[in-house]
Amino acid sequence: MRTFVAATLAAAASAVDHWAVVVAGSNTYSNYRHQADVAHAYTIFKENGIPAENIIYMAYDDVADSSSNPFPGQLFNKTNGTNVYDASVVDYKGRDVTAENFLAVLTGDEATAGGRVLKSTEESNVFVYYTDHGAPNLVAFPSGGYLYADKLNDAFETMKNKKMFKQLTFYMEACESGSMFPSLTSDGGIYGITASNATESSWASYCGSEAVVNGKNIGSCLGDLFSTNWMEDTDKAITAGNMDTETLEQQYDTVKQETTRSPVLKFGDFSFTSEAIGDFEGADNAVSMIDSLLFRTESLFTDEQSTLQHVDQRDAHLHYLTNKVMTEGGDENHAALMEEVALRSFYDNTFKTAFPGLLIGDLETELEDYDCYRFLIDSFENSCGKFNDYGFKYARYLRHTCIVGDQELVQETAKEFDAICQ
Repeated sequence: MRTFVAATLAAAASAVDHWAVVVAGSNTYSNYRHQADVAHAYTIFKENGIPAENIIYMAYDDVADSSSNPFPGQLFNKTNGTNVYDASVVDYKGRDVTAENFLAVLTGDEATAGGRVLKSTEESNVFVYYTDHGAPNLVAFPSGGYLYADKLNDAFETMKNKKMFKQLTFYMEACESGSMFPSLTSDGGIYGITASNATESSWASYCGSEAVVNGKNIGSCLGDLFSTNWMEDTDKAITAGNMDTETLEQQYDTVKQETTRSPVLKFGDFSFTSEAIGDFEGADNAVSMIDSLLFRTESLFTDEQSTLQHVDQRDAHLHYLTNKVMTEGGDENHAALMEEVALRSFYDNTFKTAFPGLLIGDLETELEDYDCYRFLIDSFENSCGKFNDYGFKYARYLRHTCIVGDQELVQETAKEFDAICQ
């Protein structure tokens, strides 16, 4: 029976042209949730009809086998959920998970990526999912530099010119991710959803006492609220056999309503949001066949009460370290917590000194000079050290300087960081 089902699924999948790229942009066990998110996404796509050779998977891959993981070789994306991890399917690991390689994957540039890339065509539906930390007009990667919104838009333009998609859907989980799609148009064939707007954090989910599997606390948040909401909505659609009837617009409405901690937004071309989620997150025809053959009656995860323990992504590492002190004690854990507290104080004091009296709420206008922004980000990091997820909250000050300041002010700001930190 299983052999017959697998053959039927393969035949159905071959009739469609679906591609997916999943990316976790962080490393270390305190960021467990990001790698669990993409492992879950991969599982959804693979088990629901997208051929494995059409899914490209990027993750640093240091969490499943971490000494901190009570379930070695496994990852869970929900309280008492099911393992979603398979090490054999990760295409880009460790220091190969970079913004440069991600853009090369999107644009089909094998020479730069050095590995598998999209080979989609103008008849393809492409789904891209990214989860990690962000700041205004940029998101992070565990190695190399940041991914800035202008470079992502350049990649979209290259994909259009190379006719690499019919329709492209991009779900992005990151703080201030609503700043990453400023150039999407209403007729460009690209539809983007972000976990938050351009000024607010996104949130982690299944944290604290909810980070429990089979009676063991994972010790780190299991997922991100926007991400687990859209994937659990898809799981429910699979269970109900609705992958070919629930639309992208319906999923957006559901996820926006359920993501109560940050304002989920949509961008770009909405002309195809009446199409089924199965046209992007699976091969809906294949899913329907499997449902009818196996009489599937349960989802990947059991449906439980919605998670109540959410943590601001800016505070997730502090939450992780605090939890270790409370559950394990020990001088080493106390020292790590105090170091994080001191680092947060350092960011607060540094930017208070460099920008006295400056309070920035809404992003006042679109950023045009990305080279200036990159220069100030690099200047700060060269003088004061690499931003962490908490420090990213202050990147908006650098963005503001590039919008309102002249070259003299930009240079003075760079020198100010050097004076403060050296």
